[in-house]
Amino acid sequence: MVRGDHHFTDSQSLFGRFTFDNASQNTPDLVPVDNILLQTASRYGTIQWVSVWTPKLLSTTRFGFARNYIGLNETMNVSYPKSAFFLNPQFPPEIQLSGYANFGPDTSNIQFFRQNNYEFQEALSYNSGSHSFRFGFDLQKLDPNIDGGPDNGGMFQWASLQSFLVDGPITRLGTALPGGTSQRSFRQTFYGLYFNDDWKMTSKLTWNLGLRYEPYTGPTEKYDRIPTVPNWLTATQYNLGGQFFTDPCNKCFAPRVGFAWDPRGNGKTAVRGGFGIFYAPLFIYTYNRDATRNAPFSGSIRQTITNADGTPGNFANSVADVLRIAPAFLTPQFVPGVTSPLMIQYHPNPSYDMKLNLTVEQQLAPSLSLSVAYIGARGIHLTRQTDVNSCYETEINGREGVIPCGTSSVPLPNPNIFQGQIIYTDAQSFYNGLQVLLKKRLSNNFQFQVSYSFSKIIDDATSGSGNTNYAYGNSSIPTDGASSQAWNPKADRGLSTLDQEHNFVINGIWRLPSPTGPKLVSSVLGGWQFSGIFTAASGTPFTTIISNSNVADNGSPGSSARMRRPDWLATQSFNSIVNARNPNQYFGLTNFVLPPPNIYGDLGRGTFIGPGFLNFDMNLAKSFPLKFREGSRVEFRADLFNLFNRANFAPPQNQVMNGNNGALIASAGTITAAAPPREVQFSLKMFF
Repeated sequence: MVRGDHHFTDSQSLFGRFTFDNASQNTPDLVPVDNILLQTASRYGTIQWVSVWTPKLLSTTRFGFARNYIGLNETMNVSYPKSAFFLNPQFPPEIQLSGYANFGPDTSNIQFFRQNNYEFQEALSYNSGSHSFRFGFDLQKLDPNIDGGPDNGGMFQWASLQSFLVDGPITRLGTALPGGTSQRSFRQTFYGLYFNDDWKMTSKLTWNLGLRYEPYTGPTEKYDRIPTVPNWLTATQYNLGGQFFTDPCNKCFAPRVGFAWDPRGNGKTAVRGGFGIFYAPLFIYTYNRDATRNAPFSGSIRQTITNADGTPGNFANSVADVLRIAPAFLTPQFVPGVTSPLMIQYHPNPSYDMKLNLTVEQQLAPSLSLSVAYIGARGIHLTRQTDVNSCYETEINGREGVIPCGTSSVPLPNPNIFQGQIIYTDAQSFYNGLQVLLKKRLSNNFQFQVSYSFSKIIDDATSGSGNTNYAYGNSSIPTDGASSQAWNPKADRGLSTLDQEHNFVINGIWRLPSPTGPKLVSSVLGGWQFSGIFTAASGTPFTTIISNSNVADNGSPGSSARMRRPDWLATQSFNSIVNARNPNQYFGLTNFVLPPPNIYGDLGRGTFIGPGFLNFDMNLAKSFPLKFREGSRVEFRADLFNLFNRANFAPPQNQVMNGNNGALIASAGTITAAAPPREVQFSLKMFF
């Protein structure tokens, strides 16, 4: 890091800073014929000019630039024969056999992300009597550049080792198609205007009043490599160029109001509250997957293939098969039974949160205070992922289901496309929480803090930023941001994956007093500091699902079909089948039933609660002063994590039955992972 400050006059000053950082990590694959190489690089620069125009008026002008790079690559550890590099000249294919670990590099791991962020800010502050005004604007230009990698080394899947050895039929072939590219250079601009007034109405009451206006543009691509689908129900082809979606926030005004009240005027009691609207823009992390994988600029397959003569495809004919089918995928014209677009709602709603809080804090002693707070939040127009071209839902024998579509009598919603996925902005979330905090500031060599929260989060889909959606139970597939029913966003309303009903934390620091006696004894035994943190928390919700879809609604295997839920026999309560400390069978299976064909299961989302969390971390530290330079010292630290070595289990396996035949899955309810065991770490640092 490099930093510089200069005062030209008493009222004019300049500040500048530049930081950079590089890092890399090389991790062997499960079968270590290859490594996965992660590389990161960051560059940050800031220049700030501060001007004091009058005793009441101050301005701050700031320009910033940031460049962040994240790269994932594959490196080979063994030599392959040249004939193996038949799809990609740098990488051999990945082999998948049922019952065996995957073998070979997965070129879908290869991807690069470089984002340039240019920002200009102008802030003014003006004080007038009991008012303190702040206003200004913020201009932010984001230039994310993505290379989704070749993904064309090939992924070949066989049903058995024997089938692989004799080059039997390929059950699944995955590869990017020749002629496409996943490189994109997006451009997006964000604006911010704000006004704020801190108004000291009386000696006991202060108001904070503000308003923000936060529009932003839909993303464009530098070379117009964007295919769009304004209305997928009627579309017959991709539109090329323009914005990937329209500007969603032209009316994004965000009012905020807060207050602080000292009812007694003695500084020992405080009542604080506030309400505000906070918009959540759709950044690159939301749309990068959908904007880089559509025809005609890119395309890939993950499917069973057949040869030109209709026989099952095999390894020997794979190159010819890929070249034969590529033109049907890499065309802007929709091809029935083939085209499967990945989209985001073309006219998205502005996503925002309404947040409310009310806190009462009371000083109990000179260094001890207690606060009790209510926190509420409501998320509106949040994102959820679901299927495109799913059959319309209807009532069948008093239950919600579908009549299979894709026939002449019951056509698909859009017969021009096959399947696909879309991100809608119609989900909601609800949060209510009680927070209690007892806090003792440092006095008499001791400080501590005790906090407890009791809360509940309900949502339609626990969606993060794009590829950070949360997983169901002990699953590596991040699908909890998706909806199980495309046409009913409220069908999955339930406990959020982020819900944690109880959370209790104690932390403290105790500076042990030095014993009296000889100098050697006091210097060795004195000056120690003990600190610790104890956490007890409820488990998070998980959802039991079936392994295949019992509903023939034309759902894509990569989306909602992963979240079909079973029926529930209500002869027992949900809690009664849970064995909290039994990792071999966390929950019983007798109450799960396969729904009738084409009927959605009646068991809700987030019905079961996973294992709780109990942990204690401790630290013991001491500094030894050094005489050769003022302020120099050696610090010894002993860190003990999970001191009592408690097994904090991960969520259990959540697939309970086969959707094809209703057979229970033997591994359902088993726990195969846990948080780290006890770890002890010693360190010695020198400061000079």
